[in-house]
This record gives sequence, C-alpha cells and structure tokens, in this order.
Amino acid sequence: MRNGVGFMKAKLAVAFWVSTALMALPAKAQTTNTVNASVNATAGIERLFELDCHGVDFGSWYVPLRRTGGQTFITLSVDVNDQTGATTGTVSGNTNLVSLESRYPPKAGTCYITGSESVPLSLKTSISQNLALTMGGLNLYGKPSPSVPAVMLCDLALVDNARVPVTAGRGSFRVVGTLTIPETIVIGNHGGYQTQNHAYINVSDAL
Repeated sequence: MRNGVGFMKAKLAVAFWVSTALMALPAKAQTTNTVNASVNATAGIERLFELDCHGVDFGSWYVPLRRTGGQTFITLSVDVNDQTGATTGTVSGNTNLVSLESRYPPKAGTCYITGSESVPLSLKTSISQNLALTMGGLNLYGKPSPSVPAVMLCDLALVDNARVPVTAGRGSFRVVGTLTIPETIVIGNHGGYQTQNHAYINVSDAL
C-alpha cells in the first residue's frame, strides 16, 4: 500500500506540476491592423430636350413711294426642311418696281432640337400666335428705324407642320412666312422693321 500511496502521490504531484506549468504560459496577444484608402465620386448632368429657334429674316426689299396698286406680299419658302436648305422670297400682289436688295437676302428661321429621347425617332411640331404679327421700327440692314413706320404685318408658319426626324437626339426644322407691305408707302416709311410680338413653337415627343 505504501508503494501504492507513494505512487498516487507521485501522480498527483506530476499532475499538479503540469497544471501549474500551463497556467503560467503567457496569453497570445491579438494583433489589430488598420488600413485606409481614398475613394472619389463622379457625376454628370446634361441638358435634356431643348429647343432653340433663330428668327425669320424677310430680307430687305426696294419698294417705291406709292399710293395705288394694292398690297405687296413677300412669301418665303425653302428647298429642304433643314438648316442647309436655301431660302427663296417670292413677290406677289403689287410687284411694280419691287425687288430684292441683294446684300440682304431672306433667310428662313431655323429651330434646333437637342437631347431628345424620342422612341419613334421623330417629333411633333406646332406653332401658335403666329398670324398678323405687327412690325415696329428697328435699326437694321444698315438703315435707321423709319421715322414714320408703315403698317406692316407678317404671318409665320412651319415648313413641315408634322413630324421632324431626329438622329442621335438631334433634329432641326424651318420657319417661314409671309410679309405684307401696305399699298401706301410714303417718305419716312423706309427703314428696318421687327415684329413687336412673338410666335410660339411647340415640340412634343408624344406618339
């Protein structure tokens, strides 16, 4: 039994020593790493579906002093309904001694569409408040404003009042019209003129 007791004691002693040795080991330290990096952001904004129109120019015409013969009409037309089509001014009514001053030829107005996302690739156009626009005096074509403004009127119209083709979100169409010069032209009527009110053009991508 002694041997057995001694053996047991020895085992306990060994076991105690092992336990003590384990508790004495230092704890493993945890390592915390921190890193950083920069990040940026980008953005863009773009104009969407804009309409920019340049006015109609009826040009400058030689008209004599007169009191008879009726009104003179200057009607504009274009060869092609885009910005490259040449403008023609046709005289009708009282054409006696009326002719174009070649330095200032007529030019149809041009409207430019940008940013369209139209699915059918064509846009619907219309014009309003475009009839009987009154003309007032203006320094134009190197001429002074008339001292006695003539009662001149103009009607404006779209060359093609239907749909305008659009390519890559862009398109254009023309504005023409008819200028009415009164029968009576007196001293002081000659000079530059401009409309005193505006026509309005609407463009829609509605089907």
